[in-house]
Order: sequence, then C-alpha cells, then structure tokens
Amino acid sequence: MTRERPGGDHGHARSSLLSSEDWWSVWLGLAIFFLSLGTLGGVDLLGWGAKTAVWLTPGGAVKPVSPAYAGLPGIVSVVATYAFMLALTSVGAHFLGLRLKRFLGGFTVVFWSRTPAGSWATTATSRPRPTS
Repeated sequence: MTRERPGGDHGHARSSLLSSEDWWSVWLGLAIFFLSLGTLGGVDLLGWGAKTAVWLTPGGAVKPVSPAYAGLPGIVSVVATYAFMLALTSVGAHFLGLRLKRFLGGFTVVFWSRTPAGSWATTATSRPRPTS
C-alpha cells in the first residue's frame, strides 16, 4: 500500500518498506538500537533520555536514564527526550506522507499531556478494593 502526499503530489510510488507504519516502527526501533550500541564502545549516546520513577516530591519524578548523566536536571532530560523523539518520528511521518505541522502538534499534545501522576507514590501504590 502506498500513500500520496496531501496537496496533489502524485510522485512515484514508494516502496512498501518506506510507506508502511509497521516498517517505520522497525526502522525507528533499529535506529535507537544502533545508537544504544555506543555503550559497548564506552560512549553513552542515549543516557540523557528521561526515566520516570515513583516519587513523593516532584523533583524525584524524572531523571536521566544513565548514571553518567546524573547531573543533568530532570526537565532537561525530558525536553531532550521530547526533541529526540519528535525529530525521529517526524522522519517516519514525512515518509508516510503525513502533514508534518499537524503531526508535530498532535505529537506535542500527546507527549506533554502524559503525567507523572501515575508514578506518584501514593497513586502508584493504591490498589482498587476487591468487589464482592
């Protein structure tokens, strides 16, 4: 299946390896995998990525995934993760023929609307009462 770009660009059909969401999930996953291989050579290319944790105070909600970046403030880690994921997924969106402006807006809303409240210790440890 191929998609055409909005606005009437009826260029040549793209290979299904570049026009399928399934394949783009493979390509993007492989890109992250290969970047992670840097740690084998002693270069941590992705350690700045945001990691959420169970927290009691907001300052403990997010931190970098790697101890090598422990000095990096959590908010910087989150913004870097947002920018990296936005750039990476925008490549796929472009090749899928999506309207990038609309994609960027939707991605931004979804990314920033997720909340660390699910990792708040009192929420994370709350269990629903059994029903009889």
